Amino acid sequence: MSGIYIFYRRTRIALILFTISAFSACIAEQEVPVLMHVPEEIQTFLLDFSYYTEKGFLFTPRSYSGKYNSIGVLEFKYNVEAEMVVKNLNEVSEEARKSGVKTITYYDWEVAEIDYQVILDHAYRKACAMGGNAMINFKLEVKHEEYENAPEYPGVIVPVVYVSGFVIQRYYPYHTEPLPVEPTE
Repeated sequence: MSGIYIFYRRTRIALILFTISAFSACIAEQEVPVLMHVPEEIQTFLLDFSYYTEKGFLFTPRSYSGKYNSIGVLEFKYNVEAEMVVKNLNEVSEEARKSGVKTITYYDWEVAEIDYQVILDHAYRKACAMGGNAMINFKLEVKHEEYENAPEYPGVIVPVVYVSGFVIQRYYPYHTEPLPVEPTE
């Protein structure tokens, strides 16, 4: 009985050592670079309202203290375009080359950048179509939405901009007539 126990114990130890060495080999092949530095970076985002101001339209994140008629709330969502593309990785490991692999094909996403001018133009056209000449309490909020895909393909996370504001029709100072609304283009 003790011979079987010793055989079992030696086999178990050998199996444990084999498992550890197998996992060590897998971990060694998947080298993850060590992050040692994050560079200083300044990102500037500019929303230029001057084009709309020249046309007599007001965008403001604040309220308006002058005389105005309430028109309504305008809200919309803008998400950028994303397209899945096929890419080839020509730099393969030495082991892969020895086994006959020359390139690795994989799928990735190309996600467009947010075009804030498109967002402002849309808000301007919609507010004018409503009869407004200003959008007060104007708010832009960028979030990210994840779109899942079939299991064999990667999903994608795209930036989504939520826009909201209150459309009003401002009056000229000291007059009883509202400012003119430019026709939609």
